[in-house]
Amino acid sequence: MSGKPLKPEVIKAAWAQLEFTVDPVPASVLEGAQHAYAVGVLKKQPQLDHLIDLTLLNALLKERGKPAVTS
Repeated sequence: MSGKPLKPEVIKAAWAQLEFTVDPVPASVLEGAQHAYAVGVLKKQPQLDHLIDLTLLNALLKERGKPAVTS
């Protein structure tokens, strides 16, 4: 880290690359936790089985005729 702020054109270009989604991508959350464990940030093996509850999200998606999100 240099401590310098990013140039506005860099921030603008980054925003153009973002894609917002309703999918919390549970696999990536677990993968991030596993990486944190591997490098010693987490002291215990991550157990994230009930961290993300897709019940309400999938009910809303079904109501709108969209496919369910799976973990």
